[in-house]
Amino acid sequence: FYDDYAYALYASVRKQRKKSDKKFVPFLLSFSRVPAKCILPFSIPPDGYDPHLHQYITQPFGDDEYGIVSPYCICLGGTSSMKLGDEKMRFDCTGLEIRLVRAPENTSLPVVSTEESESSETVINLNTVTNTGRSYVVVEEEKVLVRRYNNLFKQSIAVGRETPSLEAGSVSNDACNHLRDRVACQGEDVSGTVVTTTQPKHSPNKDDLSPDIIRRPKSVVPLSNLLPLLRQNNMNALKQSITVYGVVLGFTHPELTRNDWKMAITIIDDTTHLPDQAQPCPTTEKIPSHEPVKLHVPCTTIIIFAKDRSKFPMIRSAGDVVCCQNVTLQQYKTIPQLRAQKSSNVIVLGPGKIRSPGEELHNSTNPDEWFVSCTCQASYFDTLATIDWALANSLWRWGQRRLSQHPTISRTCRISIGLVGAFEQTISDRDLTAIVTDITPVPLHLRRCDLNRGYIRIWDGTGPSYADPVDPIVHGAMANMPQPRGDPPEKVLIEIAKIIKEKSPHDFPDICDGMEAPLALCGRVMNVKIWEEPLWNLIEGENFIHVGSFVRLRNIKCKKEDFGICLSVDSKSSITPLPFDAYEVKCMLRDHQTRIDQGVPTNLVSGILPKRVHGSHQAQNIDRFREDSNETKSDSSKKRLHSKLGECLVKPAPASFHIQFKVLHTIPKCKLSSAEDLKELCFRNKDGSLSFRFALHVTDSSTELDILCFGAVARKILRITEDDVVTSSSKCEEALATLKSIVTSESSTNGTIRSTLGKDNKIYFVLRSLED
Repeated sequence: FYDDYAYALYASVRKQRKKSDKKFVPFLLSFSRVPAKCILPFSIPPDGYDPHLHQYITQPFGDDEYGIVSPYCICLGGTSSMKLGDEKMRFDCTGLEIRLVRAPENTSLPVVSTEESESSETVINLNTVTNTGRSYVVVEEEKVLVRRYNNLFKQSIAVGRETPSLEAGSVSNDACNHLRDRVACQGEDVSGTVVTTTQPKHSPNKDDLSPDIIRRPKSVVPLSNLLPLLRQNNMNALKQSITVYGVVLGFTHPELTRNDWKMAITIIDDTTHLPDQAQPCPTTEKIPSHEPVKLHVPCTTIIIFAKDRSKFPMIRSAGDVVCCQNVTLQQYKTIPQLRAQKSSNVIVLGPGKIRSPGEELHNSTNPDEWFVSCTCQASYFDTLATIDWALANSLWRWGQRRLSQHPTISRTCRISIGLVGAFEQTISDRDLTAIVTDITPVPLHLRRCDLNRGYIRIWDGTGPSYADPVDPIVHGAMANMPQPRGDPPEKVLIEIAKIIKEKSPHDFPDICDGMEAPLALCGRVMNVKIWEEPLWNLIEGENFIHVGSFVRLRNIKCKKEDFGICLSVDSKSSITPLPFDAYEVKCMLRDHQTRIDQGVPTNLVSGILPKRVHGSHQAQNIDRFREDSNETKSDSSKKRLHSKLGECLVKPAPASFHIQFKVLHTIPKCKLSSAEDLKELCFRNKDGSLSFRFALHVTDSSTELDILCFGAVARKILRITEDDVVTSSSKCEEALATLKSIVTSESSTNGTIRSTLGKDNKIYFVLRSLED
């Protein structure tokens, strides 16, 4: 306030203060018809700084009582020194009105009764400040400000102090969150606030039926209200327990402390700020004003203690819903934290059937269709009766969209397989997102207390294109067991193809749109040691993860073993399964597609995407190349003789051509040391039959090329059928000798190649014949 407006406000406040007032007295203040020119930035950030980021740097934790100061301010005053043309600007207008009234005493409710307000409202406007001796007007009868304040909270009177009702689509979710936070910070008790959020595209006339609207009863506290509750209690732990619902962002596995087992779960809800907003890192105690703040994903942590590790709830994946009943709210380094006591109930909820690509989001409030795991001592049916199933259903649906649309880990905390060589020991506070390609236990006769419990192999599309060797001790013990074809195996490619092909059930653009399923994969496959017996029991016994699962690894160690570099997961580490359409998963697939487009060679032992992938309900054709089962002799008139392979890569590619080349190796790569290696070139179809499916990596002086080899052509080259590979060892030896002569020959080979256009609009080359 400036000049006459400052004097008028000062005189009005002074008139309404009493002689008995010994401390600050709150007032209700309202502004009507404020012109846009009066709204100005509160502070100007330095060049190169984000305004919100600079605000958190200057005020990292804000005011303990009223929260973070807005980056904007309202400036009201008369004639200023600023000119617009030849006239000096005024920061007011004719319709501007300011009302002020003393807040009522001895009430804990935010709703003010007009009968309780003993003071009279004062009105300040352009007429009062320009008239000498009349800086404000006292209104004795009509108390407009009190009535407006009552209307703002009229829903709180009937439903238990809800926040103002907002129509669906009228404002964005960010605006709803901002208004909710501001309103919550003004009351004395926000634990009973009912928060309502809507999806921006939702139709207003379906509010009462839609599962995408999150409604909380007054007994459930939104996560955004935890910090105001602590501030009202001088950042001390609350004596009264509370109930919260949230969506799992991550969790740690049970860890043994001095006397008890400990588990931590991080949760978010629809009132939690999005990760792209600037937030100070919880572990940062002092933030230099000249350095940018380390960003993190805002969340709330729940700490659970138990005498027996079997008492902890089982979390199947990020995105599950957690219901925390009768938990204590405390602070850890000024950050709200929830702690479960003996009387607390921590219940994990999720759909009974895990969602797969192409399926709609689960939508049911029937307890029989949900997975339930809890820590409470009550009976199963008593536990179900305490759950708000409508809230759990809407939160789960919201959580699936949130994890798919926005990051789940900080950009500054990500790491990839291609970068682990830069770290020598523990990769602390770093998250690695990858897909599981293999799970191998340590055989019973080899187990010792100083050895790990098993291995998993992971891939994320980064690093050089090769697969790390398996522990030779475990590999030798598992030699007689069936091994997957390819590394990464065919199953991984099928899962990736389903994610890329299937249409997302979400109503926002997907970053995987426009991508094609890769025929083979590039990047490094790495070993991960699992040391903890409980974690391995979850992996092996409870199907916690499986081949094709996406996981997030945190606080892992990187060690150099005799057989190569290996990652290690111990008691301080954590593995969190992720939904198949999580944000980091889609980013991983997008980055891999970029590497393929840039010409990065694929892994020599990578599996090949099969001709058909069968979904859970119907066959899903994802042909990337097509075999000509009725092989016929090529018409010599249609052959085109090219001198170099490089000439075949020009557009348009010739339909069929005859060329000389040298075969370097097969894909998948075979050692050609025994007849068993031929099985690497055979794949089993759905009906149980076998078929040859491999590629030849060929070269000449111009370039290198991968040529697909299937069916009758493969049988003609090897002089053996698929069934003979399994039943006839003598024929296998002959076929192996033939293949070895082709690969190891120093002379060039003549062959006929056909080009074909796949459904992904890419050119593939198929071998039609190979001359002796």
